[in-house]
Amino acid sequence: YPYLRNILLHSIEYLRPQKSSNSVISRLVPIELNLSNPTSKEIVIKVEEGIPQNVKVYFKYPEEEQEKDTWKVKLPSNSSQSILYIAELPYETGSFEFSSKIYLIENEKETKIDEKSLVFNVEKKVKEAIREIIVELEKLPVQTMKDRALLRDAIYHLERILGRNGESWLNLTDVLEAIDSLKKIESVDPSLQRKSLIEIMLFYERRVAEEIKGNFSEL
Repeated sequence: YPYLRNILLHSIEYLRPQKSSNSVISRLVPIELNLSNPTSKEIVIKVEEGIPQNVKVYFKYPEEEQEKDTWKVKLPSNSSQSILYIAELPYETGSFEFSSKIYLIENEKETKIDEKSLVFNVEKKVKEAIREIIVELEKLPVQTMKDRALLRDAIYHLERILGRNGESWLNLTDVLEAIDSLKKIESVDPSLQRKSLIEIMLFYERRVAEEIKGNFSEL
C-alpha cells in the first residue's frame, strides 16, 4: 500500500490556476484538480472539496456525488481524470483557501492519501480599484486637445460609478464608455488602464447577470 500511495501522490496536481493567485478585485476562477492512475490496476479515488464561505460555484464537472462538493472517480489503469469547477470569489477583500482531501477507496475502506490547497487573495474592492485607475489616467501626458477630451470623458464616466450605490447596469454602461474613450486616444498608450477596466467590466457583467437571474426567479 505505501508504494501505491507514493505513486498516486505524484499523480495528483492542481492545474490552472497555479497554487496561489492574486486578484485586484473579485473574479471568476477556474479550478481543476487532475487525478492520474499510473498503476497497472483500476483504482477509486474520492475527493472532498472544501470551498470557502461566501464563494459561489457555477459549474462542476463531472457531476458530484449526493454528498455536496464530493466526487468519487473510478480510474482505470494508466488513465487520468480532471475535476473542474468555476468559483466566484466574493465582493470583498481577503484570502480565500480552497482545499482538496483525497482518499483511496479499497474494499469499501477509505484511506486519506493527500490534501492540497489553493489560496486566492482579493486585494481591493471594485471602487477602490476605480479610484486608482482615475489617478493613473490623470497622470497620462496626453498631447492633443482631442485626446484630452477623450481622457476627461473616460474619467467622467468612472466618477459617475463612484457616485452610485448599486445600479450595476448603469455602472457597466459607464465602464464600457470609459473603455471606448481610452481606445481612441492616440498620443499616449493607456493600454494598462484599459486592461484594468476590462476586469472591472467583467465584474459588473457578473453583477448584472446575477440581478437578472434574481428577477426571473421571482416571477
